[in-house]
Amino acid sequence: MISLSASIGIAVMGENPETAETLLSQADTAMYAAKSAGGLQVRTYDVILDRGVRNRVALRSDLRAAFSENQFELHFQPQISLADASLIGAEALLRWRHPDRGLLTPDAFLALLLESPYESTLVEWLLNTVCLHIAAWQRMGVTVPRISLNLSARQLLDMELADRIRHVVGKHGISAAMLDVEITEDCLVSDIDMATSVLATLKQAGLCTSLDDFGAGYSSLSYLVRLPVDTLKIDKSFVRGLAVSDKASAVIRGIVGLARSLGMKTVAEGVEHQHQADELKDAGCDSIQGYLVSRPLSSEAFVEFLRRRSVA
Repeated sequence: MISLSASIGIAVMGENPETAETLLSQADTAMYAAKSAGGLQVRTYDVILDRGVRNRVALRSDLRAAFSENQFELHFQPQISLADASLIGAEALLRWRHPDRGLLTPDAFLALLLESPYESTLVEWLLNTVCLHIAAWQRMGVTVPRISLNLSARQLLDMELADRIRHVVGKHGISAAMLDVEITEDCLVSDIDMATSVLATLKQAGLCTSLDDFGAGYSSLSYLVRLPVDTLKIDKSFVRGLAVSDKASAVIRGIVGLARSLGMKTVAEGVEHQHQADELKDAGCDSIQGYLVSRPLSSEAFVEFLRRRSVA
């Protein structure tokens, strides 16, 4: 049996008569929007939709130059222990310094990039750049914490991923234990068995592993007991809810208790206020990440952050 799916775009003739070519172009724009939204949808053309699609098309065409002209860069957001305020890690965050649009965060372009032929290029660039920074900082004599980096669902289905990472860390002369690979729950939906196997090979290679945005996605406890994961990162939506809902606090305490029973650490994301950090500490959470600790820092600013903490 053959299963077919479709994405449909509709254009409607308005008061001012359009040519057949214009209507077809508008319908094509609407169809592209339907596909970009995940497919199996129907979209009707309008001016706002057209503007959004044109913006995506323009960014997509700029991706080639982004790599060839080194427009991508990494910023680093520190993570500290709630027990003693020691620096326990930092997350590497992708940024695109677009020549016309300025500094872009992944919300503006990551989905496009992952749909493009450049996804594998991005992963290789990310691994090499993180390791290059770690090696350079170590040569400066700076104490470097573990750096976490995010992987896509497609990368989590690559059984050769651990070997590639081993090769990159060896080339730069650093330990694999300096890296923490973060995945999101939606990475597990397509093939939980393969994802578990790949994570196991990463652990065997000496890397740490984290489950990002925990509680905001798939959240099936049946897979959690199988995953070789070191850390659960509590989604920032629960942290934001601490000030307005006792339920958010209850959920966080439940996640912390679950993680502890499974031998995992917890990191709360998006912590912006001291009262949030205090509640998280009371709940038993291990570490926090967010504006209360630091905004994401450029590589140069992050080195200064590390130096200041070393002096302190």
